Amino acid sequence: MPSSVIPPARRVAQAHTRPAGRVACRHWLLALALALWALAGWARPPTEVQHIERAVAQIGEGAARVVALPDTWAQRDVEDLRSVGRYRLEFALQALPDESMALMFTRLSTLHSLRVNGELVSGLEQTPSGSNPGLPNPALLSVPPALLGVGTNVVGLGVLHSGSRAGLSDMWV
Repeated sequence: MPSSVIPPARRVAQAHTRPAGRVACRHWLLALALALWALAGWARPPTEVQHIERAVAQIGEGAARVVALPDTWAQRDVEDLRSVGRYRLEFALQALPDESMALMFTRLSTLHSLRVNGELVSGLEQTPSGSNPGLPNPALLSVPPALLGVGTNVVGLGVLHSGSRAGLSDMWV
């Protein structure tokens, strides 16, 4: 029936009926897309941030021992603050990540080498004449997922300091 023959009240009703059907279909598709997106997000458990507050530390030729982090050598009466320090930290993963993870330190010597499960991740080797040599700085280090394993992961860290601020902060994974 041409629109000129349809009474005006019926034309208004038809005009509102058609878009409502399209809108309902769009809402249904949007709800389905959101449900699928949510299910895909729940398929892999979220990675929780871990705060590592203990490490095994060995300074120079001294004996290795468990220390609380942050570790400040001057507070532990380390005699040679320019020694090489070695730390072993551990964290656990329930599942392998799809993307790189990060290790964050609020205080890490600019002269360091960091290994995850035996593989070198970061090695900033500045000469003593370099800028800020051996002084602690904040650091955010990326760890590729290929270096990680389910269960315990080991971070081996060697640090060289140039004075009284020697030590290591706690670590966030």
